[in-house]
Amino acid sequence: MALLNITKIRLPAVVLGAVLLIAACADNSPDALLTKAQDARDAQDPETATIHLKNILQSNPEHIAARILLGEVSLEMADPAGAENQFRRALELGAPLEPIQLPLARAILQQGRFHDVLEFLLEHDPQQPDEIAVSLQLRGEAHYALRHLEQA
Repeated sequence: MALLNITKIRLPAVVLGAVLLIAACADNSPDALLTKAQDARDAQDPETATIHLKNILQSNPEHIAARILLGEVSLEMADPAGAENQFRRALELGAPLEPIQLPLARAILQQGRFHDVLEFLLEHDPQQPDEIAVSLQLRGEAHYALRHLEQA
């Protein structure tokens, strides 16, 4: 009878220990979390993507790729100010301008800062044909909002 009571106590403890060990061994490296964030974004789950990205940045605030992806997700979640902050911080950390340039311009535009976006795009003119088209569209939207109908 005593053996039966010990078994009843030890079995749940062993199962609990195994579950905790498996959870502790889960890959929560920045690269794994970045992959999970991208997967969540692709699955149209920006909230989960944001959680993964903020977990990366909590332990590694200089993770450029996480900042850029968080900026993109923030734009998708209608948080242009948050997106701008993430893109600008990525630039401060040494990210190249090219992949951030148009999303940053869109974030500025979505905040209603029409003069600022025109100035930014004037200073940072894209070179690739598809980027030029997007830049012209953003400029047109800013000019239209400012009632510069001929320039729009």
